[in-house]
Order: sequence, then structure tokens, then C-alpha cells
Amino acid sequence: MLEGIVGVDYPGIAVVFFCHDDRGRFLAGKRSAWCRDEVGKWDIGSGEFNPLYENASQALKRQVRKQYGVPIIKHEELGRRYVVRKYGNETTNWLCIDFKVLVNAQELKGNMSGKLEAIGWFPQSEPPSPDEAHSQLYLFLLRLHPEILDYS
Repeated sequence: MLEGIVGVDYPGIAVVFFCHDDRGRFLAGKRSAWCRDEVGKWDIGSGEFNPLYENASQALKRQVRKQYGVPIIKHEELGRRYVVRKYGNETTNWLCIDFKVLVNAQELKGNMSGKLEAIGWFPQSEPPSPDEAHSQLYLFLLRLHPEILDYS
């Protein structure tokens, strides 16, 4: 077992999920004081996992249920990316496996993890402003919906 802080002392592995309702809206959570960084910022879901104990699909199902209390109707892997970012005095390193996830908005139970101070549905054409968003949110949206960032 590795010692130290995952993502800081050694690279972490995470699933990142863009939950949508198939009606042009996506789900985001506002990060609470229980999060390690970017408190108060709107973000799509994510969670770390250990591939020795579960695969990415299993981790995805567990994390979506943990964060939003909702089962997955269907999901699609969008790809993988290595994220290195500086936040405060720390540099974090993550291998992220990105997913697009369809959920039923009526089954949403809310903040199940305690790490979100609010959750909300956003039109895909109107994400939270860059000042209100997690540092990685717009990079993810650009990959999934590049038209969102076209302000012309």
C-alpha cells in the first residue's frame, strides 16, 4: 500500500462523469469545505478508485450513486487524460477516465457524499461562469461540447 496523499505524493486514478438528462441539461455540484481544493466551485462529478479492486465501470457506478444517489441508465467512455495542475502550494497528478452518463433526473436523491454544498442542473449551453467553475470544468466541456465555448 502506498503511503502519502493520492494525487499529490503519487498519481491518482479517477473517473470523471458528465451526468446529463438527455434533455440538454447537465448535473453539477458546488464543492463544500469537505473537498481538498477548489471549495465553492461548480464541478461535474468525479472520484478516485484503485484498479486493483475495481474497474473503471464499477468505480463509475459506485461514484455516481455515492455523489448523487442515482443509478446510471447508460454510459459512454470519452477517453483518458493525464491532469497535472497547481492549486495553492500543491501540484496534483491524476489519470482521469472521462465518461458521459445518462441519469433519470426524477430519481436524483441529492448530495449523498457530503462533499457538495449544492447540486444543480445546468443547460449545456449555459454552464457556470468560469469564475464559479472548477479549473478543469471548461477543459472537459470543450472535449465533450466544444460549441459551449463558442461565444461568437
